[in-house]
Amino acid sequence: MDRFNLLFILALVLQICQIKAITSARSQFPIWGLFTRLSDDKTVEVFRKFANDSRRSYFGKEKISRSPDSFTVSLEMCDEGYRSSAIVDARPTRGICDNVCLRSNKLQIPHLTLDWEPAVSTPKEGFTISYYPPPEVISKVYATYIKKKDWDRFSFMYEDEGSFIRLQEVINTWENDKKPILFKKIYPEGDNRETFKHVFKVARLSYHIIDCKADNIKKYLEEITRVVNYTAYQNILLTSLDAYTVDLTSINIEGNVTTWHLTMEQKDKWADNRIDNPKKIETYLAADALSHLEKSIKYMLDNIPHSSYNIPQPPPLCYDGQTQPWEMGPNLRNALLSTNTAMSQGFTGNVEFDDNGKRVNFMLHYSKLNNESQFVYVGNWNSTTDKIEDINLNYVPDVKSNVTFRVVTRKEAPYYMVPKNGDPPKGYVIDLMDEIFKHIREKEHPGWFHVVDDPGLKVGGPIEGSRRWSGLIGEILEHKAHFAISDLTITSERNAVVDFSIPFMSLGISMLFKVDPPPDPDMFSFVNPLSTDVWLYLAVVYIITSLVLLICARGAGSRWIAGTWWFFAMIVTASYTANMSTFMSNNRRSNNIESAKDLSEQTAVSYGAMLNGSTHKFFQSSNDPVYQKLYQGMSTANPTSFTANNDEGMERVLRSKGKFVFFMESTTIEYFMQQDCRLKMVGGKLDSKDYGIAMPKNSPHRMAINNAILYLQEKGKLQDLKNKWWVKDPDSPDIDECQNDDSSGKKEKEDSGSVQMKNTSGIFLVLGVGGILGFIVAIIGFFLHSHEIAVKEGISYKEALASEWRVSLDPRVLSKPAAPPRSAAPSIKSTSPSRERSRSRAASVLSFAQSFINLNEVY
Repeated sequence: MDRFNLLFILALVLQICQIKAITSARSQFPIWGLFTRLSDDKTVEVFRKFANDSRRSYFGKEKISRSPDSFTVSLEMCDEGYRSSAIVDARPTRGICDNVCLRSNKLQIPHLTLDWEPAVSTPKEGFTISYYPPPEVISKVYATYIKKKDWDRFSFMYEDEGSFIRLQEVINTWENDKKPILFKKIYPEGDNRETFKHVFKVARLSYHIIDCKADNIKKYLEEITRVVNYTAYQNILLTSLDAYTVDLTSINIEGNVTTWHLTMEQKDKWADNRIDNPKKIETYLAADALSHLEKSIKYMLDNIPHSSYNIPQPPPLCYDGQTQPWEMGPNLRNALLSTNTAMSQGFTGNVEFDDNGKRVNFMLHYSKLNNESQFVYVGNWNSTTDKIEDINLNYVPDVKSNVTFRVVTRKEAPYYMVPKNGDPPKGYVIDLMDEIFKHIREKEHPGWFHVVDDPGLKVGGPIEGSRRWSGLIGEILEHKAHFAISDLTITSERNAVVDFSIPFMSLGISMLFKVDPPPDPDMFSFVNPLSTDVWLYLAVVYIITSLVLLICARGAGSRWIAGTWWFFAMIVTASYTANMSTFMSNNRRSNNIESAKDLSEQTAVSYGAMLNGSTHKFFQSSNDPVYQKLYQGMSTANPTSFTANNDEGMERVLRSKGKFVFFMESTTIEYFMQQDCRLKMVGGKLDSKDYGIAMPKNSPHRMAINNAILYLQEKGKLQDLKNKWWVKDPDSPDIDECQNDDSSGKKEKEDSGSVQMKNTSGIFLVLGVGGILGFIVAIIGFFLHSHEIAVKEGISYKEALASEWRVSLDPRVLSKPAAPPRSAAPSIKSTSPSRERSRSRAASVLSFAQSFINLNEVY
């Protein structure tokens, strides 16, 4: 029993000694907290509570300093010979290793900083350990975000030159082929509205980095909203890790306002430490620094023998050149670098360091400003994987309800038309936007729109000598409208300054030409293939040949003359036939221009396009020799061949009588063709392009508009709308006239290549007139011949006339009798020699004709 009591007493003594040793060790780890007068009071409170918390048994005496500058701090270091095993420094160092940093590294006293430290400011393998994430790593996150969001050009607004160190990775990774970054300094105590006016209205940038203290964010955003009435198209990145805690509910700011932060709201964890939920990151870092320091001291003590608990005190901070470094400093440093906290234990997540005291294996959180001007967590970035995880980069804040959207357009049929009778405007644009917003209201969010136009508004182009644009694009750039829709072609030049929706219509450039009506039918058109001179020469030759045949009828030469005549007649007939075919073909074809190449190779027909339109830009920037030649022709034409709009070009085509061609989009040509039957499209499409809805850069409504257009395309409603305004416009009398004109059907039949009656009726007229004249001559000859027979045969004229009439009408009589029957004896006359010669000559001619043409004698 005595032995047992002795052992018990011995164990009790050892326990008491151990407690005294631990108490002695605890008293040997005093800490010093360095703050400024601008440091958050909550941070000082956290330091004091954590340092004096009975649950943290390794901290000794604490010292708190709130000095305005580094010189004052240096004086305090020598005050009363204060010693400290660790310095928790919450002062902004601005990237400089000041006197505190240098002395702590010289004396091997851990220097725990809570503000950002550049990579080159601390000695390698020194005693400065930064709990603030390395700025080069955070800057790399911003650079990754900018690349993923495909920023084109952005402004970099900063309060001090330290921004160029903190965000160096953003600057260095910006590609040289992109537009330069616009750097602007902003002042917390000054009026920055002129600066913001230049950034937002003169430079017209939509992407911005604002690197400032969290306390100044609200001031800057208020100034921005005073300068920019509508901020929905702006993309602002706030670099302060405290930005997500700023209350912005009183500011009516829209658009894409984003920030990254190291901390998340942790009310329960702060409540466990009897502290209200703080907002500043320095408070979170101070709590993590003290918790991590306590775990590191425990880790160091657990790894040394109990007999060594008599730890040497740290040296005085007032370094006089002979002060020796703290022997336990390296051990504590190694313990700080070796100890890490679990993700659930640190207020800023996992607390872990590399060999140089830089924080590693941490996580940044990503938040965006929502509809109610409150930051909403949308993802994170892990430094271990260097990837953005569980993040929706396409996140767009909900569009506020009861928004009225302003849509600008221009008067251009059939897109937007204002009736003269005072009825509301109508057109394809109004119907399309109505369908789009009908879908948006049903599927996503409410909203209304109204379409406005300016009588002088054009598509617009860059204003020379400035960064401004005119027309529809200018309205968008000035943020005077939410959308611009018309026959607005998506081009690279326009897409560089505004955003476009997905195409709602595809088209190409073609040529508008006037189809001249065919000439009225001419019954004497058969005369046209030969000129008047040729016809006169033919008549003269015919008469001369007839006389020659009459003269040569006595001899054998008449055959040669007749053969020559028929050969001549055959050549003339063949030539006439060929010319007649060509003449009729030319009548059916209004022009010989079938392509742009044909147009460029002639000078009879001029051509033009709308000034500053996409068609004009197409020819201006084309490398094709044909298109270059056409553009040169349009540029040098006098008077100018460029028009203010498509309607003016169409009117010029109609007035030109087939001597002017207008280049324009095929969809507009199709509409004009439906309105006027005299117009047609010539040749194929010179290119392929699309119409889209223009909106400011970074418009939050772009996704909703695109989804609506896709829906209308899938349901066939886009084609229905086009058919309504291009084909089925019930209010257009010209369309009915074109559709009800039967001549179009007749034209198609007549254009088959056959000779029509209306073009050859003159031939039949000539035949009829000639036949009538011949019949009259025959009647006169019949009466004269009857009189001659009556005299010759000695019969009455009446008897001769009746006899000739009966013979002429009797089909059975193939030849006339020598003499008609006589009612009286013929008188006896002797035949004269001249009469005999005449009969001989007539018989000779008839014999020749019979032998040549192989005809039987008639008489």
